[in-house]
Amino acid sequence: MKMQVRLATLEDIERITEMHQSYIQSWHPQEYFERLIDVETPLVIVAVKDNKLIGYTACRVEGEYSHLVSMGVCPRERTKGVGSSMTLAIVERTIKRGLKGIYGHVRGSNTVAIAVYKKCEFTFTLVDEYEDGDEKLEFFMAVHSNMESKHRQHLKY
Repeated sequence: MKMQVRLATLEDIERITEMHQSYIQSWHPQEYFERLIDVETPLVIVAVKDNKLIGYTACRVEGEYSHLVSMGVCPRERTKGVGSSMTLAIVERTIKRGLKGIYGHVRGSNTVAIAVYKKCEFTFTLVDEYEDGDEKLEFFMAVHSNMESKHRQHLKY
C-alpha cells in the first residue's frame, strides 16, 4: 500500500507520543503534542502506511516561522522517503500559511535526520553544544510562494 501523508488528529496523539518517547533522548509528554494539534491551524504531519502511523513531524508557529520541534520515523521505514515526504509537506503548509521560513535543531550525531534536511535543501549552522558535548546544529529554510510548485513535485503522497 502507498504511504499517505496527512495532518495529524487528536486520535494520533497516543502513537505520536509513543514513537517520540522511544526515539528521542529528551522527550515531551503527551500533553505537549495535544497542544500542538489542538490549535486552529496545526502544523503536525503524520505518515500512514497500511493503516499504521509510521512517522510524524511536529511544528509550532513562532512569529513568522515554523519551528520544527520533533520528527520520528519507525526504524523499519527509515531511508524510504518518509522523513523527506513529511518535511516537504511541512514546507508546503508553511508556504500556504504565508510564513517566512522553517527552522529547527538537530544533534550533529543524528546523521540520518541531517541527510533528510539536506535532501530538502535546508542550510545548517553550528549554534551550540549539548550538555553531552554533541554539536547543536540549526537547520533553516526561507520559503516563498513560488517554491510551492517546486516542492510539490517531490512529494510522495
